[in-house]
Amino acid sequence: EVKAARLAKEEAGRLKKHVQDTELAIRTKGGRRWEAADGSVHALWKIALCTQVHEGLEAKTTGKPKKKAGYKTTYIGVRTCCVPAVLTAAPQVLDFGEITLSERKILHITLENLVPSEPQNIRLDPLPETACFAVLNAARPVKDKPFQLAVEFKPQYAQIYKASLRIFSQSARVEVQLQGKGVRPILAIEPDNGVLQFGA
Repeated sequence: EVKAARLAKEEAGRLKKHVQDTELAIRTKGGRRWEAADGSVHALWKIALCTQVHEGLEAKTTGKPKKKAGYKTTYIGVRTCCVPAVLTAAPQVLDFGEITLSERKILHITLENLVPSEPQNIRLDPLPETACFAVLNAARPVKDKPFQLAVEFKPQYAQIYKASLRIFSQSARVEVQLQGKGVRPILAIEPDNGVLQFGA
């Protein structure tokens, strides 16, 4: 047990030193960050992957001692870019709440162009047919005035519905989460069509 504890302590010491050397390498030769004239922010990240390597391990039957494990570090370079917002959508979550089956509710999403000098040509990804959500009006270019999309929710079953509405332009992409719940009616009326015929 004493020998095992000593070996574990030595192993932990080697690993700690390797981590410290890796951190120093990242600080001295790591990524960088810079800003472009258009306001975008670029970054280059260096991510270290540390693996333990066992070289020439001897079988227990030979009686020879095992060689000490070493550590190998592989670096992965990742480039990221953050650009100023051009197109915004509000709200980011469109919650229809509880809607009686086969009834419908309409809510609106407001799109705003933050760079009016560059009109944004809007296009939408189609929504799943089973999600019971539908966009009622056609998309059009957004210039200096906000534009509203009308979204309908008409549940067919008593369950929770969720979908993502992806909105694109030539230089932006936004996503609005749609959610609602279909509930069964607890009241019934007669006649079913809600029309009373009194006659002449």
